[in-house]
Amino acid sequence: MTKKTPIKRKQELVVLSQEHHHALVFCTRLKKGHLTNVKTLQLFVDDFWSTNTATHFDNEEKWLLPEMENNEIKKQFIAEHQQIRALVSQIKNATDEVVEVAVELAQVLNNHVRFEERILFPYLEKTIPTDKMAEIGIALSEVKISCQKFTPEFWKK
Repeated sequence: MTKKTPIKRKQELVVLSQEHHHALVFCTRLKKGHLTNVKTLQLFVDDFWSTNTATHFDNEEKWLLPEMENNEIKKQFIAEHQQIRALVSQIKNATDEVVEVAVELAQVLNNHVRFEERILFPYLEKTIPTDKMAEIGIALSEVKISCQKFTPEFWKK
């Protein structure tokens, strides 16, 4: 069994990586959506979106998107953000298939976080000039995203 070592991240992007950790925890819990009712699941998704992911996406799009060249990485980044927003909207407004869409959201968001951590961030760390990276780091450090405790904790059933 090989030991996985954490990815070394430039300090300026650490806050985004920390937020990614919270997103992965959210995904794990979301996969247990079948343990609760539709309304609770919708509230859970809305809560995490409004207190975490919406701001996270806005920050990435404001600070990182302008630094990306027009390439496949940029196209994937934009497409996945759009797909995740659409899935969240679908869950919030749905009356049926909420659990199925929640499981899809969990998979898509999980894959997106892995893409950003393994491909996008290393790319940006190599291509963004030091002075611009410092500016981005300062801006990101000033934004506080909360991860409030959601109740009921249906994933513990």
